[in-house]
Amino acid sequence: MAKYLMVFLIITTLSISIAGCSQPAGQTSSQEPPLSSAPSQEGSDTEEGQHVMRAMCVPYGDGYFLMFDENGSPFSVTFPEDEIYGISGEKISPEQLQRGNILEIYGNGLMLESYPGQYPGISKIQVVEEGSPEDADQYQEFMDSFYQEPDPNEPPEMNVEYTTSTAACSAVASSGNMEWTQTTEDGQSKTLMACGAHVLQWKNINDIRLDGETADLTLHFYPEQPKEVQAVRWPVSQQGSTDSAVLDGGETIPIETDADGKWIIRQAQGGYIYRVIGIWDRGQVEFGFLTA
Repeated sequence: MAKYLMVFLIITTLSISIAGCSQPAGQTSSQEPPLSSAPSQEGSDTEEGQHVMRAMCVPYGDGYFLMFDENGSPFSVTFPEDEIYGISGEKISPEQLQRGNILEIYGNGLMLESYPGQYPGISKIQVVEEGSPEDADQYQEFMDSFYQEPDPNEPPEMNVEYTTSTAACSAVASSGNMEWTQTTEDGQSKTLMACGAHVLQWKNINDIRLDGETADLTLHFYPEQPKEVQAVRWPVSQQGSTDSAVLDGGETIPIETDADGKWIIRQAQGGYIYRVIGIWDRGQVEFGFLTA
């Protein structure tokens, strides 16, 4: 079973590059870590302008990974599609990475200054040393404090990751209506229902700032991926509408899945309110966000 993050990823400004980025979803930690704990991004640049850094791989849960840079600072990665290589140069999948592997990570060098850090702009990963599982034991105390078993009774959350010409951001999506089956201590089932306003009428809805650009939006669900995702959008000019024809309308948006099974809305534009519905065996949850 996938582990559920205990640490709320606290997004702050990373120089000018990521000004305006918001906080991704996660379980809140009561204490904010110092920014000096963010990955140092030490490394070098190739002739092609790629930043290269070394890090140790520490898998956890069901298909999740943290990397620790040479200073011992943790960060997560967005794996490049079909560009992960084993120690002999063969192509491998993320699932073939082992605890203690030393990796060379190639990318744009733009790290979200969160805790742990997030590195979305990776173009290639190369295993350069096999290492051993015991090599990662030095980070076990941190790992034990970082995650816990998810509570299946808690409805999932969703955050949105996207990149523009000047920013790599991750933002939490607002949640709304839901129907979720919970199991009581005596083994009985009960259904949690939340039936509220239409997404166009939400008083508080988080925004995704595209600043006039188009961008692919990657939808991350915690603690587990849904089996189906649906998306509809409305022009932001219709925000606050009570017209049933408007509320029942909207444009259905196709959603793709990549090689890692992540859900992606391609070429999203500003000026829309999006409603995303994730469907699991236990029920469904509605999420919303505004693109500006």
